[in-house]
Amino acid sequence: MDLLRQIVAEALEPDYARAVVSGHRARSRVWALVGAIATCALLVAAVAQHAHGAPSDQAQREQLARQVIQLQGEVQAKKATVRSLNSDISTLQAEQLPAAQTDLLRQAQVDAGATRLTGPGMVVTCDDAPQARSSDGRVADTDLRVMVNGLWEAGAEAIAINGQRITSTSAIRSAGSAITVNYMSLIPPYRVVVLGDPTQLPARLADGPAGTWWTYLHNNYGLVWSVSTSTNLTVPAATVVALLHARAHR
Repeated sequence: MDLLRQIVAEALEPDYARAVVSGHRARSRVWALVGAIATCALLVAAVAQHAHGAPSDQAQREQLARQVIQLQGEVQAKKATVRSLNSDISTLQAEQLPAAQTDLLRQAQVDAGATRLTGPGMVVTCDDAPQARSSDGRVADTDLRVMVNGLWEAGAEAIAINGQRITSTSAIRSAGSAITVNYMSLIPPYRVVVLGDPTQLPARLADGPAGTWWTYLHNNYGLVWSVSTSTNLTVPAATVVALLHARAHR
């Protein structure tokens, strides 16, 4: 009985069993070698394809760079033309309009943001939290709107954000991950130039709703804001002043 059980348990001869196992191992080594060769071939093909496409990619980048430089030159030329035409318009207005109407027009241009202004005031710098990892640590369009409204309430006479003049028709909105002012995308830090009384503006801003809101953002989310005063600041004229309503006086 013991002999029968051994025969059933070990149907193959020990030497034959070892030969079968050895054959399986040999085939495994062959397939592993084939896989390694195929992987190397794919890598070589990928490197060759990248090397072949590199000159084409470089040429496209150089072409785009040339187009950007060309368009920037065209924009600067158009800006120069606009400045020249504005100067001509101012000259004609001074020649044709009576002094009283010239003063009214000048004040209307100031109110509309169509004139570059220089004077004393302060600069408010708003920035994301250091190493911000979520939207909570980044300046939002609503945060800038709160700041601008608070500055008007504090007595600001003119405001510009990163060179964009704020007027009654300005829009401060989000566009993807960027904030747009007057439909121009801006990047942080946001430098808010404010014309007004530098002895009164900082305290009024801090005590108002904008100061309260930004203090909350700093204490809870790490957003940064700072205020500095100056006796000589400049806000540019608005790039686009649209006429929405007009009425002739008779």
